[in-house]
Amino acid sequence: MEKLLTDSAIYPDSSVIKQALRNHYERYEKFIEAVSAKGLSAEWRYYNDSKSWLCRIAGRKKTVCWLSVWDTGFKLTFYFT
Repeated sequence: MEKLLTDSAIYPDSSVIKQALRNHYERYEKFIEAVSAKGLSAEWRYYNDSKSWLCRIAGRKKTVCWLSVWDTGFKLTFYFT
């Protein structure tokens, strides 16, 4: 697996994400729609420690999960305290 969206100069808008995800873009769209329907927000930001763009899914100020884009699809990472 290879992580995509690693160029800090290219913001991951819908066209960039569609090109990166290819066959999995419809699943990504459905996931983002479900996130919005639940009142959660999705915010893309470049992180130097991971050298890639990550999408923070949050409810108010609490992070629910992180979304990253890979060559095989997208991955959700959950952290439980």
